[in-house]
Amino acid sequence: MRPPPTGNVRVTMLVNGVVATTLGLPNQGSPTPWTTVTVPVRVPAGATVAFRLDDGYVIWIDYITPGQLTPSRL
Repeated sequence: MRPPPTGNVRVTMLVNGVVATTLGLPNQGSPTPWTTVTVPVRVPAGATVAFRLDDGYVIWIDYITPGQLTPSRL
């Protein structure tokens, strides 16, 4: 994810249309640095996941990698 160079950004992650979490992303000072963001939420099989830009100008998402939660992160 690449947040904008100015201002902070608030992004909401929705699972099946329901808010799963809200992320606060700080500005990076320029549009070039990429930031890795890990979001530990449960997503059922077949669910629809959406990201909503609530505050801020723009973000760039390069890719999303689903994974498994380990027992220590449940």
